[in-house]
Formats: sequence, C-alpha cells, structure tokens
Amino acid sequence: MPSSFLYVIAIESHSLNYQILLNDVPVRQALDGAPVNSQAQVNHWIVEGINVLTIRLGLPAGGGREAQAGNSRSFQLRLLGGEHGRVPDPKEALVEFPWDAAAQPLGEPMTTIFTKEFEAEISFGRWLWQDCPPAPLTESDKREIVQQVRKIHRALLDRDVSALTQLLKFNSEEMARAMDIEEEILVMGQAQFFSSLFESDGWQVASVEEPSLVFKPVAGGRLVEVTQAGGQPLLKGESSGAQYAMSFLFGRVGGAWHALRPAS
Repeated sequence: MPSSFLYVIAIESHSLNYQILLNDVPVRQALDGAPVNSQAQVNHWIVEGINVLTIRLGLPAGGGREAQAGNSRSFQLRLLGGEHGRVPDPKEALVEFPWDAAAQPLGEPMTTIFTKEFEAEISFGRWLWQDCPPAPLTESDKREIVQQVRKIHRALLDRDVSALTQLLKFNSEEMARAMDIEEEILVMGQAQFFSSLFESDGWQVASVEEPSLVFKPVAGGRLVEVTQAGGQPLLKGESSGAQYAMSFLFGRVGGAWHALRPAS
C-alpha cells in the first residue's frame, strides 16, 4: 500500500442541511444550514472493492421561506483520492455531485438525492465493523451499549486518560492503519489531547440523559450510532478554554459491544 494515500470528501454547502453516507455510514453532516467549505479524510470507511456514496439533502427548519437576499442555496461534493501532499485536480474526482435546485427541489425532511458506486483504487484491509453481525437491535443490546457509554462517561468525569485510551482502542488500531502511522504515535496524540482537556480550569462533563438516547443502526445493522435526542452529541464536556462533544458508533466484536468509531 502506498504510504499516506488519502480519500477526501470536499463539501461546499450554503443554506442546506446535508448528510453524507459512505457504505451506509454517516460520515459528514450539517443540520443547521450554515455555510460549509470543508474537507475530511475518510480512509477508515473505505472498503476493498465496491464502495457506495450517498447524499441526502434538505432545507433547514423554516426553509420553505425564500432564502435571504444574496444567500442562494447551493451544494457540491467531490470525493478525491491521491497521495498525501499532492493537490488533486478536481477533474480526477472519483465522485462529483453538484446539486441542481431546479431539477431536484427539496423540502425540510432530508431525502436521498444521489447514490454512486465507485471502486477503491487503494484500500486498507478489512475493518472490524464489516464483520460485526447485522442482527436486529434488541433491548438487551441497548442495555449493553449503555454500559459502554457509562464507562466512557465515567472516564471523562474521572479524567482517566488510561481508561479512555483503552475504551477507544479498536478505533485507535484501525485509524492508525488507515493513516499509515504507528498506533503508538496515534495513541500518544490522543492521550495528549485528553490530558490537555482535563488539565484545563473548570473541566466538567454534562450528564447523559439515558432515557432519551437515540439508537440508530447503520452499515446494514452492523453498527449502531448513539446520540442524545435531536441528534445532539452523546457526550459533552467543557472547561474555561475548550469544549468536547462526541457521539460514537458501537459494534459487537467477540460477542461484546465496543465503541468502534466516533460518529460524524
């Protein structure tokens, strides 16, 4: 595998809500209609062979009204692949989609407006989530996932960097492979990030409203995205100088549920 090969999703969006799925997993989304011009690497969602990219768009709340003067709605996405450090030509995009407002009118509920298959030029091996059982989510499964949420929440409350790195070990292992870096280096950076948060003045963690948690199966049921009600982050913390907000995707590995990926 060539070192530092990157798959990047580049998005330009104005006055629209969007959700981007790669292989039936939400990898990027914005639900407030704010202007977006961003790029994000998605190596860790690329699978061997055929991949599927899906785009869902909708109007922000109250979007039935005319957009404010000068604020025309727009959306464009490119999926690019290439060696790290080389700026790819937009014409080399593996997938490109410019939204046509006249041909694809939208309402407030997000709807699927584009799906495209593409073959990965370079892949990074098989991911744990691909082998998670695609079984229906049961109440017992939800209880087990909540136990994992409690462990991560407790580690944040206790400022326990070691516990956090252990609870997120599967993500660290696979992200290191996806980015072609040593796992030890990635974990060290992760530990430094959490240590910096915990050492900040006034670090505090919001409670988790367990009865209102939302469990959403994705990836054909192999993963479960867990958020607070309304799509709000599962876990939130803040200090005088920093904020932390994160949701997770959980999967069953070796018969037990684990946090396998951060959610979008």
